[in-house]
Order: sequence, then structure tokens, then C-alpha cells
Amino acid sequence: MSRTAGTEHGEEQHRADDLWEAYVDASGATATDETERLRRERNFWRSLFCQLVGRFPEGVLVTTPDGTLTHWNETLERELDIPRSEAVGENAYDVIGTENAEETLAETVARTGETIQEDGIREVPTTDAIFQTYGVPLCGPDGAVAGAFEVAADVSEHVEQQRELERLQRQVSGDVQAALADVADGIDDTVEITDDVEAFAEEQTERMEQVADEVSEQSATVEEIAASTEQVSQAAQRARSRAEEGADTAERAIDSMDAVRESADGARATIDDLTAQADEMREIIDVINDIADQTNLLALNASIEAARAGEAGEGFAVVADEVKTLAGESQTRASEIEEMITEVVGATERTARELDETTEEIAGAIDAVGATVDALSEIRRAIDETATGAAEVADATDDHASSTEEVAATVDQAVDELATLEERLVEVSDITAQQYRQVETTEETVTRLVGDGEGSA
Repeated sequence: MSRTAGTEHGEEQHRADDLWEAYVDASGATATDETERLRRERNFWRSLFCQLVGRFPEGVLVTTPDGTLTHWNETLERELDIPRSEAVGENAYDVIGTENAEETLAETVARTGETIQEDGIREVPTTDAIFQTYGVPLCGPDGAVAGAFEVAADVSEHVEQQRELERLQRQVSGDVQAALADVADGIDDTVEITDDVEAFAEEQTERMEQVADEVSEQSATVEEIAASTEQVSQAAQRARSRAEEGADTAERAIDSMDAVRESADGARATIDDLTAQADEMREIIDVINDIADQTNLLALNASIEAARAGEAGEGFAVVADEVKTLAGESQTRASEIEEMITEVVGATERTARELDETTEEIAGAIDAVGATVDALSEIRRAIDETATGAAEVADATDDHASSTEEVAATVDQAVDELATLEERLVEVSDITAQQYRQVETTEETVTRLVGDGEGSA
């Protein structure tokens, strides 16, 4: 033993003497001789040692340098289920038989003379007990090893907890890594979906912008249609007025042609009367011609008789010549009158034919004008329907224009919302990327924690 160790041991003995003297003073026990004093002091230290072993909260065993058990406390008896009577006096290794060790810790301490605190654990094959041990050599005043004091702390619960923790760590690691893998896959799917939705939003934004342009063009077209419809309505009103005026004019024309037809009918009656009178005049002329012929015949007879009478008949002959002359002139005038009557009758007949043709034409014109009136009435009704339709189209166009404006406003709003959606999708993409990085960090942390847990076990 070194000088320093010997000095420390001497100091400990001095302090131990103080402990013994304090006990003697407190108990009032006195020894009659030195032998009695030494016996009492021995018993005092033996009692203290046995109390230390027996009351120590952990399992304690004491061996001689060759490994024979001298002390075996109740805690160790209970934990190993080996009675003290079966352990004391036996070899420690034979009693304990720890796995994966050639000797007990007490034997190692007694052999090396060094205090040893094991970092590992010792498992006893016959029980479920698991110990973490440390041992202290018991040395005499001269420093020689007299035995070993071994403390076997029961760490079964701690080891089981540690093992359960390791199992949980492995399970959690597997579960977390699987969950993280699922989350990563979900994030990848989310990123893919987000990219698709973002592309779709961009495409829809472009389409909605095109729709907005088309709606604007349609709105302008609707306004043009409304203006054109108003013009059509106004034109229909003017056409209706013109149709009404045309119908009125046609009605008046029909009235005028009816009057002309009546006049023509009257003229035809007059012509018929003139024709009848001309026929009567022809008969009169025929009578005049007959009279003239008879007068000529009488004048001829008178001339013949006057010639026979000689001078007595000269005056009668003159009269006969004059009568003959008058008869000739009457016959000539009658012929002229007959020719004139013939011409008049011819003209009258031509006039009658022309009047008949005129009457037929007037009747045809009346029918045509009547048809025109009917057509104008149809046109007016069609114009009324057109005007009504134009008004309805104008109203519908106004409604459509209002709807188009609402659609345009809705489309503009949709474009704005799609733009906002696109911005949100970009934010979601950024957040998803951040989550992906956090998942990677979490996975690394879990792996590191599991590794640290296994290392600490």
C-alpha cells in the first residue's frame, strides 16, 4: 500500500476511534481489563458492519479473498430468491453464476484490490433480476486484502424500461419513419396536385381572360344589335305609316275607279241610245231616199206629161225639174247624212268597245288595287308583328345586355379569384416545400434520437 494510502487509512482509523469512544461515552460501558475492552470494541465494529450489510437498501454480499460468501443481506436474498443459509459459506460464483462473466465482481475486486464500478449490467440465469454492481476491497490495517464488499443494485425495472424504451424507439422510429414516408409521399402528391391545379388555374385564367374579351365583344355586338333593333323599330313604324297611307290611297283609287266605272257604264248606255237613234235615223233616211226616188219618178212623169202638153205644160215642167232637183239634193244630203251616221255609229261602236275594254281594265285595276289593299293590310300586320318583334328583341337585347354585363362582371371577378387562387397555390407550394424540409428534419431527428437511445442503453 502506498504512503498516501497508508496515511489516509491511519486518518480513517483515528476517526473510527472517535466513533468508538463516542459510543463508549454514550453507553457508559466500561471494561474491567484490556481484553474486555478489545472484545467489546470488536463486537462494536462487527455489529456496525453487520448493520451496514443488513440495512443497506441494495443487495450486498461480502466474500473472502478466495470468493467464499460471508455475508448475504435480505435484499439480495429476496431479489435472487436464495436464502442466506444456502448462500453463506458457498463460493459466490457458484451461488450467483452471472452470465458472460468468469468471476463475480467481488472476486475481481479481491483479486485486484481495486474499487470497481461496472458500467454494464449482470444478469442472473436463475432469475429475472438484472444488477449493476460495484465493489470495494476490504483491507486490513496493513493494506492486505481481507475480502470484498459488493453492492448489487437491482436495475431490472430500469433496464426493462430502457429496453421497452428502445423497443418503443424502434417502433416509433419505424412508425414515424413510415408515417413520415407517407407524409412525404402525401406532400409529393400535394405538390404534384398543386402544380397541376396551378397549371390548371393559369390555363383557366387565360381562358377566362379570353372569355372576358369575347364577352366584351359580345356586349358591344349586343349594343349594336340594340341600336339596329331600334332603327328597325323606327323603320317599321315609318313603313307602317307608309302602308297605311298606301292603303288609304288605294281605297281612294278604288272609289275613283268605281266612279269612273259608273261613268263608263253611263256613257255606254248613252252610246247604246245613240246607236239606237242612229238606226232610227237610217230608217228615216231610207224613207227619205224612197221619197226622193218616188219624187224623181213623179218629176219624170210630170216632165213627160208637160212635154206632151206643149206650151201649156212648160210651167209644170219647170216645177217638175225643180222638184227633181230638190229630190236629187235631198237624196244627196240623205246619203251624206247616212255616211255621217255610219261614221258616227262606227265611232260610237269603237267608243263602246273601248269603254268595254276600259271597264274591264278598270275592273281589273279595281281587283288589283283591292289585292294591293289586302297586301298592304298584310304588310301592315307584318310590320306590326315586326315592330312588336323588334320591341321584344329590343327588350330581350336590353336584358341580354344586362346579363352580358353581369357575366362580364362575373368573369372579371372569376379572373381576379383565379389570380388569387394562383397566388394561394404558390403559397401552398412554398408551404409544402417547407413541410417537406421539416419532415426531412424530423426524420433525421428521430433517427438521431433512436441512435442516442440505443447508445445510452
